[in-house]
Amino acid sequence: MANKVLSNRQKYLKQQYITPADVEIPSVRSISKTHKGSDLMGGQEYGNQLNSGFELDGFMLLEVAGVSFPESALEATLVDYKLSTVNENDMGYFTEMLYIDASDNYLNFHPFGVFPKLRDLRLACNLIINIPQVLVGFENLTSLDLSYNRLTLSSIQALEKLPNLKDLDLSGNNLREVPDDWQQYKALEKLLLDYNLFEDNNIFSYISSAPNLRYLGVRENHLSNFPDNALSFDG
Repeated sequence: MANKVLSNRQKYLKQQYITPADVEIPSVRSISKTHKGSDLMGGQEYGNQLNSGFELDGFMLLEVAGVSFPESALEATLVDYKLSTVNENDMGYFTEMLYIDASDNYLNFHPFGVFPKLRDLRLACNLIINIPQVLVGFENLTSLDLSYNRLTLSSIQALEKLPNLKDLDLSGNNLREVPDDWQQYKALEKLLLDYNLFEDNNIFSYISSAPNLRYLGVRENHLSNFPDNALSFDG
């Protein structure tokens, strides 16, 4: 059965289309039961599946997007599907994807660079710690939600390489510091740092170096004042 599925994927995804007549795609109900757990699974079986996680592949993405052809998919919501890996070969056929919400899974950030037109990516609550310093893709990404992960300082620094990023949410990452130079975040207009652990008021001065920043959110931190020199920049 596994060989048959693999053969079908290679045959039809390489042709850049899948039709219901060629491949039996699970219904939304089946996807939900298989990938999110249900009373159809025994407790131990479900626990084992959760520990290993599931793969986001082309068949699942077609079903969630509600289309038959990869190039017809524009958006997908995959919240709480217990996903831990991404089949990047399959994803490469989804050339028109603009929006993905894969919050509340166990996914890394960098595989989503395979979507050439992706504009809005939401990966809240994925236990993300590290983001590679060398990122491939993301040329059109303008909005990124990485809230409630476990990001490091170097991971935040890696995001400066996203050339068109305008809206960045880093809330709830238990951050205590930020990069001291934001000049390379050239397109950034909105930055959310709510619900972190900041105590150093100098973060305002650091972040003020972002040349196009218009909105900064720092609710529920431990900051006491706003330094005057944080306003001494062209913006």
